[in-house]
Amino acid sequence: MYSNSSLQNVSLILTQCFYLLATCQTDRAWNILGLAIRMAQSLGLHVGTSQWGNIEETNPQIQEERRRVWFSLYILDRLLALQLGRPVGIQQADFHVELPSRAEDIRRINSQSVDEPGAASSMDYFLSLIEFSHIVGRVNTELYQPVETELSSKKLLFSTASLDWDLVQWKDHLPRHLRFDLGHTLERSLVFRRQRNMFAIKYHHLRALIHRPFLCMSRLHQSSRLFGELFQHHRSRIDEAELVCITEAQEMAHLLHNIPDERSLVHDFPWWQMISCLICASSILVVAATFFEPSPTSSELRTKTFDEDAETCLKVFEALSTNSRAAFCAKSMLHSLQQLKVKSKVRRDESEPSQMGVKNAITSSSSNLANPTGDLNLWQQWPSEISDTMQWSAQYLDLPQDYPPNFEFGLQESDWQSQPDNSGLWHSEC
Repeated sequence: MYSNSSLQNVSLILTQCFYLLATCQTDRAWNILGLAIRMAQSLGLHVGTSQWGNIEETNPQIQEERRRVWFSLYILDRLLALQLGRPVGIQQADFHVELPSRAEDIRRINSQSVDEPGAASSMDYFLSLIEFSHIVGRVNTELYQPVETELSSKKLLFSTASLDWDLVQWKDHLPRHLRFDLGHTLERSLVFRRQRNMFAIKYHHLRALIHRPFLCMSRLHQSSRLFGELFQHHRSRIDEAELVCITEAQEMAHLLHNIPDERSLVHDFPWWQMISCLICASSILVVAATFFEPSPTSSELRTKTFDEDAETCLKVFEALSTNSRAAFCAKSMLHSLQQLKVKSKVRRDESEPSQMGVKNAITSSSSNLANPTGDLNLWQQWPSEISDTMQWSAQYLDLPQDYPPNFEFGLQESDWQSQPDNSGLWHSEC
C-alpha cells in the first residue's frame, strides 16, 4: 500500500490517518498524512483535469472522487498543523483544484450534473469546512509561524483584524442548516445537529487562537519593543482583542454545559479535536482568572465565571480520562495549572513581569521555552496536541525555580502508564 501510488491507496492511508487521529496517535497521523500527500501529488490530485494526461481519468465520477480525496487531505493537513503547532504540508499556491460537488451520492454525478441551490445537503458541511481550513492555514502561517525577527505592530494588528473578519464572514455565510448561532427548533436531522456542533467548537477555538497573542499583554509590554509600541498607540484595540479571546474560550466551555454523559459528547462533537480545543480554552481561562484586569470596554465580562468555565473543561477531561490517555494528561495538567494560578497570585506583587520576547508570545507553537521544572524531557512526554498550550500557559504563570522538581505539572509517569492502553479513544459501543 505504501509503495504503490494509486487513488485507492491514498484513500486507504487517509482513512488510517483519521483512525490514528481518533485514537490519540496524533504524531503517527501527522507522519502518515505526509506520505498520503506525496502520493496524491504524484497522481496529480493537486491539479485540474486539463492537466491530466490520462483520458480515462476524465470520467466525471473519477474527477469527483479525486477532488474529494484531495480536499480531505487538505482539511486534515490544516487540522493537524493547528493541533500540533507545525507547518502545513500543502501550500495554498501549490495546487489548483475545483471544489467538489454538493451531490451526496457520487454515483449520480455525470457530465451534465450542475450544482443547484436547493435542499440542504450533507456535502455543504464538507464544502464549508474547506473554506474554514483555508483560514486555519492563514492563522498558522501569519500568526504562529517561526520567525527570526519581531513582527511589526502594524502587521500583527492587521493580520489579526483580517483573519478575524474572514472568520466571522465565514460563519455569517454558512448555509442556514449549519448556522450554529441560530435557532433550529423542531429540526429532526441528527446529522445537521452534529455538523453544527463541530463547526461551533472549531469556530470558537480558532477565534480564540487568533486573539490569544493579546491576552495578558500588559505583563509583557515592559520587556518588548513591540508590546510597548502596541500599548502606546493601540491600547483599546488590544483590550478588545483580549476580550474576544476570553469570550471565545468561555463559549467553548458553554457548549458543554448541558452534555449529560460521555456518550453524548462523543456522538455530538468532534472527539478527535475536543481535547486540544478544551485544553486551549481552559488554559486561557486559568491565565485570565489570574491576570485579567477588566477595562471599561470589558466591564460586562463576568470574571468570576472564569474558574467555573475552566471547571467545566476539567469535568470533561475527567469523564474521558478512563479511556483516553491524552484526556488523563490534560486533566492532570489543568489541575496543576490551577495550583500554579494560586501560587502566582501570591507572588504577583513580589515578582517582576516575566522577561520574554515577542517570538515566544506570538509564535509559541515553535518556541523553545525553558521547562519551568528543570526536566526538559517532561515537555517531550506530553501529548503533542496539548504541549504547546501548556507551555504557553506556564510562561504566564511563572513557576518559581525552587518549586519541587517532582511536581511535573501533576503528572507522574506511573500515573499515565497505569491507565488502560486502549487502542480506541472510547468504549467500543460508542
